[in-house]
Amino acid sequence: GLGDELTPAEHRVASYIIDYPELVLKQNVSQLAHASGSSPASVIRFFKRLELGNFAQFKIELSFELAKKSHQSARDITPHDDYELVKQKLLDHSIQALYRTGDTLIEKTVMAVVEQIHKADHVYLLGIGASYLVAENIVQKWSRAGVTMQMYQELNVFLPLIETAGPRDLFWFISNSGQTPEVVWAAKAAKKHGLPTISLTKAGENELARQTRWQLHTSNPIEAEVRSAATNSLLSQFLVIDIIY
Repeated sequence: GLGDELTPAEHRVASYIIDYPELVLKQNVSQLAHASGSSPASVIRFFKRLELGNFAQFKIELSFELAKKSHQSARDITPHDDYELVKQKLLDHSIQALYRTGDTLIEKTVMAVVEQIHKADHVYLLGIGASYLVAENIVQKWSRAGVTMQMYQELNVFLPLIETAGPRDLFWFISNSGQTPEVVWAAKAAKKHGLPTISLTKAGENELARQTRWQLHTSNPIEAEVRSAATNSLLSQFLVIDIIY
């Protein structure tokens, strides 16, 4: 088996990773070599032999696997957490959210959205609160590519655009919950006028997704409801935007 092909030094590296995976996440190659009683060269050979990519890539995968198995990682940050625990919880949450969002996306929908953006005369975005940050990210990217986009966060300014829109104008609605009343209202108005619409929400049934022609979804957020900033939700939404772009 593969274990028979490992040198004694590589065996020590493997044993250490199995016994102390949480510590490995905090180490660099030299530290792992020292802790496992081997050399940096042995560590590098170990990852190459097992086709695990480089050490940085391995730590990302390891962090994801540990996060999946750990109930603690799903908890929110508390005032008593030390620096290392705060950092690890944020990394675990973020990695989980990004992987799960990647699994949630449907290629056919993504390609349809790309096509709609390319053929639209104008793209109008509506997002309120943190969702407006996502709209800003979208406009900043596509404006560089020459696409005409405008973002809004006030319903009374946005609704007149729907009334005067042409058939090649595209409307993109952003709400992590999919339940933001003003955004849902605007989406219903666009649907009533037969306009092409996109929504970006978390996965699962929600009113905004039901009102739009194309639905983009992120994973359900891991962070607790009391978090002041929806960090993982924003990261997941930015990932979706980057994939489409």
